[in-house]
Amino acid sequence: MVKDVVELARALANTKGVHRVDLLTRQIASPEVDSSYGEPIETLSCPVDGSSNCGAYIIRIPYGARDK
Repeated sequence: MVKDVVELARALANTKGVHRVDLLTRQIASPEVDSSYGEPIETLSCPVDGSSNCGAYIIRIPYGARDK
């Protein structure tokens, strides 16, 4: 299901009239998961013309104690 949401965000970002798509989720900093889940922003797609601040992104919001 997560993959479906990411693909949908990419497709939506490539739709005419859509400037930017942000997926909001919780930031996870744990040795038990891939380190990419700890990155605050992940680019999913960028426009072909190189326009800045356009495309699809995952925005990870810090949550809870960092040491737990």
